[in-house]
Amino acid sequence: PQYLIIKLPPEGLLIRELVITGLNFINYYARYRGYNIEIKKIENGYIVCSSDLERILREVSNAVVSLIKLKENNYIRWPGLHGNDIETLKKSGIVGSIINKLETYGELAKNYVENLHKLMNTKFDVRIGNKEIILSTGGNLFAMPQLFKIEFYENALTYQKPYRKDLDIRLDDHWLMMILLGYSISHMKYAGAVSELMTTHEFSEAHEFIFYLLINVAGLLEKLATEPSIINILQVHILLRKLMIDRYWSSLSGQYPYLRTLSDEKSLVESRELLKTLVGSVFPKMRIHRISYYGRTFTEISREDVLINDMFLDFLLKIKDDECIDWLFQLSKIASYANDPKILNVLVYLYEAINKAKDPAFVSYYMARTILEDERYGGYRASRCMESVIKGLTGIELHDKNKAK
Repeated sequence: PQYLIIKLPPEGLLIRELVITGLNFINYYARYRGYNIEIKKIENGYIVCSSDLERILREVSNAVVSLIKLKENNYIRWPGLHGNDIETLKKSGIVGSIINKLETYGELAKNYVENLHKLMNTKFDVRIGNKEIILSTGGNLFAMPQLFKIEFYENALTYQKPYRKDLDIRLDDHWLMMILLGYSISHMKYAGAVSELMTTHEFSEAHEFIFYLLINVAGLLEKLATEPSIINILQVHILLRKLMIDRYWSSLSGQYPYLRTLSDEKSLVESRELLKTLVGSVFPKMRIHRISYYGRTFTEISREDVLINDMFLDFLLKIKDDECIDWLFQLSKIASYANDPKILNVLVYLYEAINKAKDPAFVSYYMARTILEDERYGGYRASRCMESVIKGLTGIELHDKNKAK
C-alpha cells in the first residue's frame, strides 16, 4: 500500500492544528468516497495507508481547490503575501518560478494544493534543536512563511508580558504543502487586518468531522461571525439545527454544488440522527484563531474553542416548525450587527434561560413583550414562533389556559 508517515509539530503551534485539519479532511473525504484507508496513531503522529492513496490525494486536491474558489466567489479575502516570504519562496520547487506573480496566501495555497499527489510515500519528520525546529521530508529547506510563525514573536499569546522564543522553523515544500492544505480549509475570512481560521486540533472520525465541514462551509456562506460572543454561539447552534431542514440543505447545495461533495444523502441522514442523540462526543474539537497583521508582523491575538451546548441543541430540537428556526436565525443576524440593543438583550436572556441562569417564565414574558410590539421582528410569524419558544422554555402550551395562568 501507499503511505504517508506524519510526525506532528510540537503542541501549542498553529501549524500542528493545520496539519491535523488537513489530515482529518483526507480521512473524511476518502471514507465518503468509499476508499479503503487506514490511519494509525504512532508516537506523536500518524501513518496513513491506502492502496488508492495517490487517487485520494488527487481528488482531495480538486475538492480543496474548489473550496478556495468558493471562498473567493463569496468575497472571502486572503492576507497579502509578506515581502520576506516572496524572497524566501524563490527557493521553492513548486512556486519559485512564479512567486513574483502571486499576491495572497490564498493563491500560494492553491498552487501548493494542486500538487498534493506529490506527497505520496512521504515521511514527514520533525527535529527539535536548541535554536530551531526542522520540518523535513528530505527536500531543500527554507524559512517558515511569516503567517505561520505567530508563536515566535514578541507579545504573541501572552497577556501583558513580553514573549519571545529564539527558535526558528525551517521546512521544505512537502511540509509547506501539508500546512497549506489545512490552511485552505480552515481560513474563514480576512478583514480589518485580522485573519480568522477555524481548525480541528485532534484527529476526528469521519462521522465527527462532517460537523466541522458543515459549520465551516455553511457558516462561510451565511457570513457567520466567529467572535466568542453569546450571539455568535447561538448562531452556530441554530445553523446546526437549520442544516437538519431538508429545504435549507437543498437550497444551499443547489446554489453551491461544492456542498454536495461534502456529504451524500446517506451520510447526511446519519449525521442528523447523530445530532438528535445530543452526544457531545460526535462533535470534533474546533478552535477559532485570530491573527492580526500589524506593522510587518503577524501576531495571534486570540484562540478560543468552539463549544457545542447540548442544552441549547435540545431546546432547538423541541421547536418542530422549520420556519421558526429560520426566524430565530434571522433574529440572531439582526443582533449580531450590534445596532439593535433590544433584540440583543432578548437573545442573551434566551441563552441564559436555556442554561438555567434566568427564570424561563420571566424570559418568555420579556421576549413576547419586546418582539410582538415591533413588526420588524416578524409580525404574524413572530407570534406563532413565540408560542414554540415558550413551549420549549417552559413546557407550557399557550392554548392551555389553566397552565398558562
